[in-house]
Amino acid sequence: MVDPNILPERKNSFEIGADLRFFNNRLSADVAYYNEAITNQISTIPLPGETGLSSMLTNVGTMTNKGVEISLKVVPVQTKDLKWTSTFNYWNNTTMISDLRDEVGAYKALANSDVTYGNFRVGAVAFEDGEYGVLMSDTKPKVDANGNKILTWRSGQHGAILTRSGKVEEVGKINPDFEGSWDNTFRYKNLSLSVLLDARFGGHIASYSNKYGTSYGLLETSLKWRDEEHGGITWTSQYPDSKGQTFHDGMIPDGVFAEGQTVVAPNGSTVNVGGMSYQAAYEAGHVEPTHAALYTYFANSWSGGVINDDWFSEVKYIAVRNISVSYTLPKTLAQKMKAQNLYVALNARNLGYLYNSLPNNLNPESFRGTSSSASFRERSFTPYTATYTMTLSIDF
Repeated sequence: MVDPNILPERKNSFEIGADLRFFNNRLSADVAYYNEAITNQISTIPLPGETGLSSMLTNVGTMTNKGVEISLKVVPVQTKDLKWTSTFNYWNNTTMISDLRDEVGAYKALANSDVTYGNFRVGAVAFEDGEYGVLMSDTKPKVDANGNKILTWRSGQHGAILTRSGKVEEVGKINPDFEGSWDNTFRYKNLSLSVLLDARFGGHIASYSNKYGTSYGLLETSLKWRDEEHGGITWTSQYPDSKGQTFHDGMIPDGVFAEGQTVVAPNGSTVNVGGMSYQAAYEAGHVEPTHAALYTYFANSWSGGVINDDWFSEVKYIAVRNISVSYTLPKTLAQKMKAQNLYVALNARNLGYLYNSLPNNLNPESFRGTSSSASFRERSFTPYTATYTMTLSIDF
């Protein structure tokens, strides 16, 4: 349904900046600040089921964008034959939401987002006086009044796993804190070399590949505690179904048992471990170490997984974006071909990352989809792809 009183969106904006140059342009700076507000944002709001309709297209609120862009250029070396030019760019943008209609509720889930369902159970939302693209989920680990994680006992596997809270909470955001680039160009006579780095710091990615690759033991993150080399505890089990067997994949979950939780100890007795940490219960002989595979699987499973650093990560990277080498051949050679100039260049793009914060060396730019509301999801493990080109130019 379309609101018969819907109003057109309106945009008001202003920008202020300065272009500064010193020492015969050996040092220059270009600084800009912008602020724009889009009022009467058009989107959908839910309608009561009694109306026979599910939603109405109407005006829902105001979106404000503000940010700063800085470009700093320096020429540290400049002679007749040699010139080095270094350019640093920095930019950030913040988008805030206000004037949300009451019918939206506590927050509005953005398109293609769901905070309580799906492979991620992470959704992007907008709420009053909040930043656009805040990420929320109902899968943070459940905690007690003291902030201790609550553990769920798995009697069949003699171990404990984290407990999903089921409460929708903020877990991160889409937008980066800042982005930037650094270009250095060196020219010596007819030879030129350019190296471009760019970087992003902040914002989060929810990775399908890391989540399930870790859960099923396919990726490097699943090696934790798998054996002694990777931090695993070695012990000989006393449980009747595995008595006398020696294992090397033990770990002690960080958390406490819920009040009233009972376990069957290795000696067969039933013990109330409610309120005890797993470490304390282990030291008292009430439990044995939890198998790493049990803990890792359920921490990242579809049914009971929780937000954790194996698959939900802050994006930080410094990329080698482009390297190019060019050479202008002597004019005498060009003139022999009845040309004005001969120019040859080699270019390599997307060569890799000097720094990548993501587990399993995940491509930090492999976000799922192109819509802004889904730009924190990855589920295809997009490979790193470098491009190499050669250019030959002849001016007649």
